Amino acid sequence: NTSGTITISGGTVMATGTRYGINASDYGTISTGNDGHAVIFASSIYPVSQNRDSWRGVIFEGNSGKIYGDDITPSESFEIPSGKTLEIDNGKSLTIPAGKTLTVNGTLTNNGKLYVDGTLNGTVNGNGDVYYNLAPTDCTVSSTGIEKHNEKTYAKEESEITLTPDTPQVGYLFDSWEVSPESVQINNNNSFTMPRD
Repeated sequence: NTSGTITISGGTVMATGTRYGINASDYGTISTGNDGHAVIFASSIYPVSQNRDSWRGVIFEGNSGKIYGDDITPSESFEIPSGKTLEIDNGKSLTIPAGKTLTVNGTLTNNGKLYVDGTLNGTVNGNGDVYYNLAPTDCTVSSTGIEKHNEKTYAKEESEITLTPDTPQVGYLFDSWEVSPESVQINNNNSFTMPRD
């Protein structure tokens, strides 16, 4: 009641109340910390005029979820439950980190960018781009569907990727490509189609 601060900076939080899920009162503050890696599901947040411009993370109020901050990487796997919608607005991005999973049982509307290092289960709607991690070694890659993000290389699903092998050491010749997953087929012109992987 007297200018305290509620800080949620990581993890997955389910906040449900009879009136409010998160209530900072008229004089309190809600904070997501400096990095904001949390996924927050709140039945409602009070006051409505909170300092939302400073929030960072994936935050649902009722059935509607948004990305707060420009580039968010949650610290844990999470699910968009049935009946709930998460929107990635134009100019914002969400990264699914390696070893983590985003499961879409509700609706994911992507009008920004979604980067997948981990696993994406479910359907993505919207006009935005979905990029999957591409980790080239001993070669360079080229495509109109390639993008650098946080010092990593990503490619859009279904984009055509062309490979150019590095020059071998003296006394060696280029022999063949090795690909993971093995289901990816490299054509005779050293190109392949980017999978959801």
